[in-house]
Amino acid sequence: QTATGLLWIASRKLLTPGVCRGMRGIADAIARGIQRLQDEETLRKQSAELAQLNIELKELADLKDRFVAVTSHEFRTPLTVILSSTELLERYGTSLTEDKKRQHSIKIRKSIQQLQQMLEEVLILGRVESGKWQLQLQRIPLAKLIKDITKGFHESLARLQIVCGETDSDVWIDQQLWRQIVFSLVSNALKFSPEEQPVQITLDAIDDSLIVTVEDHGIGIPLDDQARLGEPFYRGRNARDISGTGLGFAIVQRCVGLLGGAIELQSQPEQGTRITLRLPRHEHATRG
Repeated sequence: QTATGLLWIASRKLLTPGVCRGMRGIADAIARGIQRLQDEETLRKQSAELAQLNIELKELADLKDRFVAVTSHEFRTPLTVILSSTELLERYGTSLTEDKKRQHSIKIRKSIQQLQQMLEEVLILGRVESGKWQLQLQRIPLAKLIKDITKGFHESLARLQIVCGETDSDVWIDQQLWRQIVFSLVSNALKFSPEEQPVQITLDAIDDSLIVTVEDHGIGIPLDDQARLGEPFYRGRNARDISGTGLGFAIVQRCVGLLGGAIELQSQPEQGTRITLRLPRHEHATRG
C-alpha cells in the first residue's frame, strides 16, 4: 500500500524536492525515535544488571564480614588454649604432676582437632560450591555407615540413640561426603541440646532411598532463621553465644544436593530440631 501511494504521488508530480525533504525528515525523526527507544531499553537492562550485581556484591561483602567475624573468634579460642597450656608446660613442667601434664596435653590435642575441623569445613564447602568435588561412589553396607556415625563421638556415645532398619542393605554413596554430613548433623544436635538429653539417629533403606533422621531436644531454631540456615557462616539469633562457625547446615545442604538427595527441617524454639535426609541408594540414581 505504501509503494502504491508513492507511485500515485509520483504520477501526479506531487513528489517535489520539498516533499522529499519533508519525508526524509520524517523518516529521520522516526529512526531517531526508534534508536532512542532501543537506547532506553538497553539502559533499563544495564540498570537491572547493575542492580543485581550490586545485590550480589553486598551479599559477598556480608559473607566476607561474617567469615572474618566468625573465624577470628572461633580460631582465637583454641589458639589461646594451646598457647596457655604450652606456656604452663614449659614454665612449670618439672613441678607439675603427670595427671596435670596429661590434662594440658588433652586440651592442646582437642584444640588442634577443633582447628582442623574448622579448616576442613571451609575447604569442603569451597570445593563443593566451586563444582570441584568429584563424587567417589562406593557400595557400602548400612552397618558400616552406622559405624561412621559413632566415629569421632566417643565422649558423647552414651547420648546417641541409634536405630537402624535392615543392616544387611547396601547403599551407593560418597563416604567422605557421608562422614561430613553425619559429623555436622550429630555434632550440632549434641552442641545445641542439654548434656543430659539424648540425640536420636535413625537409618533405614526404603525402596530406592536411604532415610536418615537426626533429632534432638535442644534450643531449636526460630522460624525467621530457618530460611537462612543454608547461608555460610550464618548463625541463628539464639545460637550466637554457643561456639560454632555457622557452616554445619550449609555443608549438609550442599552435600545432600550433590548426592541428589533432599533435606527436610522441622524445628521449634526450646523444643528441639528434627532433620530428615532422603538420599538415593543406587549408583545410577545418584549419578543421574
